[in-house]
Amino acid sequence: MIAIFGHGFGLYGHLPALAELGHDIYVPLRYRPAFDERAELETYRSTVHFIDDEATLLSKVKLAVLVRRPADNEAIARQAAATSLPPQLVIEKPLATTPQAALALVSTLRGAGVRYATPYLLEYCNWARDCKHMIATGQGVETTLDWSFNSPKTTESWKAKPEDGGGPLNYYFIHLIALAGFLLGDHRLVECWTKLEDRGCEIGMAAVSGAHRFAATFCTGMADSNFSVAIDGVTAYNAETPFGDVPRRGDRDPRINVLKRFYASEVFCKDADPVATERGRQTLKCWAEVVGRLRHENTRADQ
Repeated sequence: MIAIFGHGFGLYGHLPALAELGHDIYVPLRYRPAFDERAELETYRSTVHFIDDEATLLSKVKLAVLVRRPADNEAIARQAAATSLPPQLVIEKPLATTPQAALALVSTLRGAGVRYATPYLLEYCNWARDCKHMIATGQGVETTLDWSFNSPKTTESWKAKPEDGGGPLNYYFIHLIALAGFLLGDHRLVECWTKLEDRGCEIGMAAVSGAHRFAATFCTGMADSNFSVAIDGVTAYNAETPFGDVPRRGDRDPRINVLKRFYASEVFCKDADPVATERGRQTLKCWAEVVGRLRHENTRADQ
């Protein structure tokens, strides 16, 4: 049995991915109105089971997919660790409201023998696999990535609040931190920065591994969304988002395809991939380092 906790991306992202992989999904009954509102989910209705007894659902399944707010996900994951039920979790990023809390949670899960995986989805895109191959075969020495995101200035969602685990760094830029680990393997953070502008902010980082350098920037408040990757100045990918065009409401979310790759390679496999598991921990450590460096730079700037 597989349960999903989260009625947003949990329903229109993770649920279709799991259903298309041939699984039935159990969700709390209170998610039914959110499910019914999305016409594109109708095709999956026969695979979905709405459960009224939400309190015991966690202990009855083999895999729980946690797609709620970071604080909620952390609380559910700690409950699972306390009982070792379920034995496997998928926890959306960020795992907790701070990198320190996320690292502590990972340690608790490991101690309890509960397997977990986090879908940092960029590495499952075709362009990322192509870039990794080019880097591994010595076809480039510098990767540059620019991600511009057209976002509203203010929102009441937790995704806009750093104290809740949201904000550009915790919610979006962590994808680029994870991508650096995927492309470079063992690497060293050499620079990170942030700039506040009238319409939004810019966050950037540079990391090196051997002769290769990875530089990435994420900008909010832009007039148009765009995601581009270049190797030695030659464009390797350029589109509205890392996953293609922005879908209209009612369309199939393009992230479903990369989620299916994630589940096939990281979740529904006999044994956990030790390389991927360690890379997940390194992502959290690098997230902590970036947060610490930016906090230090901001403190110096205020003096």
